[in-house]
Amino acid sequence: YLGLGCVAPGTTVWVAGLTLFEVMPPPPQLPILRSDELLTNPGFETALSGWTPQAAEISPVAADAHAGPGACLVTKRTARWGTPTQDLRAALSLHGPGFYEFGAWVRPVQGAGEASAVIHLRDDTGDHWVTSDARPLRRSAYTRLDAQRYLTWTGPLQAADIGIQTPPNNTADVLVDDFTLRALTDLARARPVTSGGDAPGHPAAAACDGDPETAWEPSAMADAWIEVDLGQTVAFNTCVLGEQTSRLRSYVLEAWDGEQWAQAFAGGGLLGRRDRLHFGPTRASKVRLRPTRADGPPAITELALFTTNARETTVRIAPPPADPARRGERTLVGAIRWDGWCGDRSPVGLGLEQA
Repeated sequence: YLGLGCVAPGTTVWVAGLTLFEVMPPPPQLPILRSDELLTNPGFETALSGWTPQAAEISPVAADAHAGPGACLVTKRTARWGTPTQDLRAALSLHGPGFYEFGAWVRPVQGAGEASAVIHLRDDTGDHWVTSDARPLRRSAYTRLDAQRYLTWTGPLQAADIGIQTPPNNTADVLVDDFTLRALTDLARARPVTSGGDAPGHPAAAACDGDPETAWEPSAMADAWIEVDLGQTVAFNTCVLGEQTSRLRSYVLEAWDGEQWAQAFAGGGLLGRRDRLHFGPTRASKVRLRPTRADGPPAITELALFTTNARETTVRIAPPPADPARRGERTLVGAIRWDGWCGDRSPVGLGLEQA
């Protein structure tokens, strides 16, 4: 056991000549491209226009605003989700699945507590809630609740709304102000796309059209690649990769720096129909996806690029090729399933399970 306390970035920790680990500084923050504000009357400047109450009573107040001329007072909350809400179906349907930035400013009327911003979605598979991290509240000042999350849904959106929530035992009155919802820009959306060959009915452009029902499929695996021309040199650190068929076993994402191709990310199979991949800051004018191993031609439904505030690096381990002739030689003596991450099977838990 070695207790180190706080270790400054750039420090290498070693014992008897053996390097234990290096404390690396965080990657530089990239400029994030986002849409204009998608909410109506987000700061309650025109009273409650665009907002409806949920499990509470809401009223406009001119005093105690976070910014601007007004705020919203939330009283008689009968549940933790007592909040003003706004319908998001039109805004989300217009921009489609992708990364969104959302949040609000909250202040308790009395005492303290904690809260989180929440987006509720209902689609063909049921109800889903996407939240920011919970943050403590104090009466002396507003607290900012904010998050960047990937929002997706199956079929048409039957309901979508934004609000706040508090812990189950807290239904105290709160002030809320300056909600926000913005879509992060997909740098690959509708950009020119080429490939090493397309299967009939599956053109390369289908991977970047924002429609999960269309897909690019290579005509052959021998020289399979798909390339997106970004138009200019841009910075990004996140890729969303989708597949219909679950055939992809390993792949490489490459970036063109103006002189040569460089590897931005290499991974194994995807987790789910859409996988979110985070890697170090990358600058490129073109991006190329090369499937390197697959159980038949993969059907790529999505190749999207974003700049996000993610600091972690995704790991996707390519599984070794299976030899059917050797099956049954060893007994499976243990298996681990990681559940209960953020109330659902999150990408973190799924990644650990696969590894």
